[in-house]
Formats: sequence, C-alpha cells, structure tokens
Amino acid sequence: MFKKIKTIMIGVAASAVILACSSIAMADQATTTPTAAPSVTAAPKTPSFKELLDSLGKIDINNALANEAKIKEELQKEEAKFQKTLQKGLKEFGFIALGEMEHLGIIADVSHLSEGGFWDVVHTCKKPFVASH
Repeated sequence: MFKKIKTIMIGVAASAVILACSSIAMADQATTTPTAAPSVTAAPKTPSFKELLDSLGKIDINNALANEAKIKEELQKEEAKFQKTLQKGLKEFGFIALGEMEHLGIIADVSHLSEGGFWDVVHTCKKPFVASH
C-alpha cells in the first residue's frame, strides 16, 4: 500500500519538475528575440542538465506549496479508494481454498481476481503464485 503511494508521489514529483522546467524554458524562449527566422525542420534545443538544475531555482514556492496540497489531497483520495478496494477481496471460502491449494501444491492464478482479491493473495500466500495473463 505504501509502496503504491510512494510510486505515485515519485511520479507526481517527476511530472512537476518536468512541467516546471518546460514552462521555464518556454518563458525564456518567449522573452528572447530570435536572431534568425526559425527553420521548420530545426529541432528544439534540449537544455543541459545544469540548465535544468538552474531552472529549478526559478520555481515559484507559493505555486509549489499549492501543488503539494493538491497532491496530498489526491493521495488521500487514492488511499481511501484503495482501502475500499481491499474490502472487496476474498471471502472466507476463498481463504480456505487458497490454504488447501498451497497444501496440495497447486499454484494459485490471480489473473481474474479483483484488486482486493489480488492483495489478499499477496498477503496470505506463503508460496509463489502466478498471473498467467
């Protein structure tokens, strides 16, 4: 559960950095006067790593804090949705069947389980299981 949230946070943070860098690059391009007419086939200049790091210092802190609040709110919504999904997992018979399958050496296949059922298998199985397709 926390790994999923951490992955979302890393993805959101990376997206924010990319958006901030491209916004700054676009603003810089808009303020400079072109010396020659741009070529139709010319590729846009890719900023160097140092230019990207320098541009991070130009990020508006108030905007970043507002985005952080939005990100926290989205994470709380996702966590609530995830908790609701976990409630739709295996029933009592499913846990009994899973234990008997492991006892008999039958590998469980989670391909058609709900997300809640999948996580029940993850937390219950002591032996490997598969997702065949």
